[in-house]
Order: sequence, then structure tokens, then C-alpha cells
Amino acid sequence: MRKQKLLISAIAGLAVCVGSAAVAQAVITGTGLTVSSTKTKQLKKQHGPIDLSITTENFETPPTPTGQTPSVTSVDFDKDIKFSPGKLGQCTQAQLQATTSETARARCPTALVGTGVAKSCSALAGCDAVEHQLDVSAFNGAPEGGDNILFLHVKGVGAIAALPAIIVKGRLINSPLAGQGYGKRLVIPDQPDTGSTGNHLITFALNNPVLKNGVKKKVKGPKNPSTGKRKIKKVPQYFVMAKCSDKQWKFRVETTFRAGGGTHAGTTTVPCKQKAAKKKGK
Repeated sequence: MRKQKLLISAIAGLAVCVGSAAVAQAVITGTGLTVSSTKTKQLKKQHGPIDLSITTENFETPPTPTGQTPSVTSVDFDKDIKFSPGKLGQCTQAQLQATTSETARARCPTALVGTGVAKSCSALAGCDAVEHQLDVSAFNGAPEGGDNILFLHVKGVGAIAALPAIIVKGRLINSPLAGQGYGKRLVIPDQPDTGSTGNHLITFALNNPVLKNGVKKKVKGPKNPSTGKRKIKKVPQYFVMAKCSDKQWKFRVETTFRAGGGTHAGTTTVPCKQKAAKKKGK
């Protein structure tokens, strides 16, 4: 009887240990994406100006290992959406270092292409225990290797306002998922590891307004018999433009986490409405 009691106690103790280990080894459960625009009515074949509000979210059930922080995040955009910095100003990483959000925006006012907010929370106890807010500013940078560059300036507010700003470089490349209907991909590699702080990035939101970046000259019609010249049409250009070829835009996010957190992806769609093209005059 004594041996049986000892065996039962040993099994119970093992169950407690296994249960504790399972809690300690909880991992990231997924990544999500929310996208919206107020300019969803567009021509079928011609790009027009749009705004974009993009929010990425990392899902986890605390306690999560503190080392499982986001390492690389990529956002794929529908093939109907294009980005063009045009004549926008360009900001450098050096200009953004050791600045507040207000100072950064004052230093590069013509390069500012978006603003937003982010949230980080305790990996062990979740947002109910510890939650920090951060300001986000996105700046156009000088192209590299034919790719458009964005610098993301992230600055804590409130209890973490004294911490220095984090500057992250993003690159707009051709999406490797072009065969699935995507056009451009914003890839943000080498995200800072916040594991030592015990906090994880939970949400990251960026709003890109309708932003004019110049005009594009288009030759239109035959040559004038009198002058030998052709009519030139000036078409306004914008940082983000879109057309509506199949009545919806699709988006995809993929994030790789450190320390065994794995790679997770999520998708979403935004319906767009085709507006009638202007009829050509006779």
C-alpha cells in the first residue's frame, strides 16, 4: 500500500511538472492584418490616389517566452496597388536618430508619408499587466538598388518616453507572391529584439494619407499640323495609387519570431468598386 501511494504521488508530481512546462513553453499563436481605405472607388484600368490604414497584430497567450520577439515582418499588397515617392523629400537614418516624434517630423517634413501607433505588452502577463504605447512615423528614404526605402521612427510615450527612439528600415520590393495576385511587398527585416525588456510588440498601425508627389507628363493625341507639336497632359501622381481590376484588393502579412516562435501569416481583403471611365469627346 505504501508503494502504491508513493507511485501515485510520483505520477501526480510528474503531471504538475509537465503542466508547468507546457505553460512555460507557450508560443506565438498567429499574426493578423487589418486594412482599410476611404478611396475604394477606382477606375478599372487606371490608377488613382488612395489612402491606406494598415494594422498588423501578433497573437499570443501569456505566459510566452520573452525571447519570442518579431524578427522579420513582410506585408504584401494587391497587384492593383502601386507606390511612387516621386518628388517627395528624402530622410536619412542619421537625421532621425535620438529624436522625439515631433523633432523627427520637423526635420523631414517633406519626407513624412505616414503616422501611426504601436503597442507592446508583457510577454509573461499580457496587456492587462503591462502595456506601453508608441508613436510611429514613416519617412521616405533614398532608393537602394531600385527599391523604395521607408524609415520607421518608433518612440515610446508615457512611462517609456525617456527611452531613445527606434529606427527601423523597410524596403518595398517586388512581391515573390506575384503569381497569387500580389504586386509589392514591404519587408521590415532586423526588427529590434525587445526580449530583454520582457515586452513583445502586439500591434503596429500605420496610416498613409492621400499624398501628392508631383505630376507626370503624358503625350496625348496627334501632332498639331501648324506647330508640329503634340498635346501634353499633366497627370497628378501620388505616393499610393490603385486601380480596381477585379473588385477587391488582397493583402498578406507574414512574421517570423525569434527563439522558436515560428513563422505565421495572415490575409485580408478590401472590396473596391469600379467607377465608370470618362467618355472621350468626339
